[in-house]
Amino acid sequence: VDDAQWADHASLALLHSWACTESLHQFLILVCYRSEEVHDSHVLTKDFLEPMEKKSVETNEDSFYIETIPVEEFTVESTNVFVSGLLSKDEQETSELAQLLQKKTGGNPFFLVSFVQSLVDQSLLAFSLGGMKWEW
Repeated sequence: VDDAQWADHASLALLHSWACTESLHQFLILVCYRSEEVHDSHVLTKDFLEPMEKKSVETNEDSFYIETIPVEEFTVESTNVFVSGLLSKDEQETSELAQLLQKKTGGNPFFLVSFVQSLVDQSLLAFSLGGMKWEW
């Protein structure tokens, strides 16, 4: 579930019900949300996160597990690693592009992916069939 910070009570109740159904085996629920928008009294916290944490503590089984993975902002270096991998180029070749992307996105990985896609959509970043490489 992406952007769960915008989910309503009924949707969160359904997720909670699925998560607590013992007859479901090998069932994964992945919930993504913007932590800066979710506070202690937010519907996501009250209707889903807190009940799931409580269930996790009460359940001693390996079958019920909650993992929180915060997504941190990229540094210029990690942006460059990402971009060089994405474009199959050496990090030295993508350094200037990575600095520009870092400046435009603030290192937010989600904005970075969207911004790169917008560059492709606008043909500002394109794959050259003649040169068999990405150009910008």
